[in-house]
This record gives sequence, structure tokens and C-alpha cells, in this order.
Amino acid sequence: NPDWKGNYKVRYWDGAWQALMLGEVETLMRTGFDGVYLDIVDGFEFFEWDEVRGDWIDNRKNPGTGNTFREDMIRWVGRIAEQARRTKPDFVVVPQNGVQLLASPEYRAVLDAIGVEDLFTNGNRIRKSGDTEYVLGFLAKARADRKPVWVIEYGTTPKAVQRSIEGAQENGFLLLVTDRELKTLGR
Repeated sequence: NPDWKGNYKVRYWDGAWQALMLGEVETLMRTGFDGVYLDIVDGFEFFEWDEVRGDWIDNRKNPGTGNTFREDMIRWVGRIAEQARRTKPDFVVVPQNGVQLLASPEYRAVLDAIGVEDLFTNGNRIRKSGDTEYVLGFLAKARADRKPVWVIEYGTTPKAVQRSIEGAQENGFLLLVTDRELKTLGR
């Protein structure tokens, strides 16, 4: 990702890459961390883009595994949770974004909460209600399973911040308003 130095798209279903990352989770646990916050869980969407059609294909098959790219991500997050909880049963797993995966009960079962960026605003622009409602539909499944929803918003104008606060309060979500580069603790 040219906007985030050192970030790359990976084949998250690859066994060698998973082994490397699971080693990092073990290191985190040995140093005293109680959980992981998994950013870019929505990375499966990159692989759902069809260049020929110029459109997204929901639940597109991964030719390398025979599963959908979404199923591969669900299995990957589940594998992280399973390995960590063998050592530390109360290890916390919180993915960020990729709300479409919440349609899977298997996926929801391994989560302790879900983080969502830009739900009510995109920077200082108010989101279209249809876009927000689409995401809220998936979040309702997490809420039904009593999973907390953490909303991260990046607006700076009074109007954007107010919309974020109101949206989070209306839905019972925890809210963090901060800068996109995460240079501050936010509010």
C-alpha cells in the first residue's frame, strides 16, 4: 500500500506466511500481551475484485484453496484465536473491518469484539445513509451475539465529530475519534 510504508498485500491463506505470523502471536503472548487487534481483515476484498468484469465478486473462489477468499480469512482468524487460546484461554481477538464475515456464525464465535472504521463519516464527509445501513446490518449479527462494536472515526470538523458521537450513541457502540495516522490517543 503506497499510503502506508511497509504494508503489502499477502496471500493470507499461505501456510508458510501463517506459520510466520503465528510465531509473532506467540512472541506477543510471551511478552505479556492479552490479545490482538487485527487490522485489514477486509484484505480478502482485494482478491474479490475481477479485473475483467471491473467489479467485485462476493464470495469469489480462491483457486489455490477451493474455498472462498472470505472463508480463507475466517479460517485464518480462527486459527490465530485457536492457537493463542491453547496457551491463554482468555486471549482477546478483535478484527477491524471486514464486516461481511460477520454473516458467519463460526467467525463470530471466535471474536471478542469487532472494530469498524469510518462507519458514520469518511474523514470530514458524512457517509451516505445507505452505506452506513449496509454495515449496520452485519454489525447487528455481532450485537445479537453480544459482541461489542468499536467504531474508529477520523473526522475533525464539529459536524463530523458530532455525527460520529450521535451514531455511536444511537447504536450502543464504543467510539474513538482520532487522526488516521494514529499519532494521538484521540477522544
